[in-house]
Amino acid sequence: MFAGPSVTFADRQHMQTTFGVNQSQALASGYRVFAAHGGMNAAGFGFSVTRFISKRWLVNGNLAVNRLLGSASDSPFTHEPQKLTGAKALVLTGGALALSVVYSW
Repeated sequence: MFAGPSVTFADRQHMQTTFGVNQSQALASGYRVFAAHGGMNAAGFGFSVTRFISKRWLVNGNLAVNRLLGSASDSPFTHEPQKLTGAKALVLTGGALALSVVYSW
């Protein structure tokens, strides 16, 4: 079991690709030109619990709330800077199988 804070950082290239709008994109979409910068882009708090159901199988559940910061929050197409997410997974340990379902509210 784990509960604690999270912080996410990204470089300028990733932030521009994910949250930025260049001139041609602005003309095609109607959004304003937006140059994103690198740095901290999200902070939050999460809770995770894992339960082994056999020697090789485990079930994992996660619940987190994250808030976008900086360029991610200021982007012209960011409408909800805060997001609650949840996930559950069934995992075969020592193997390559991992099934996961992710929820966003």
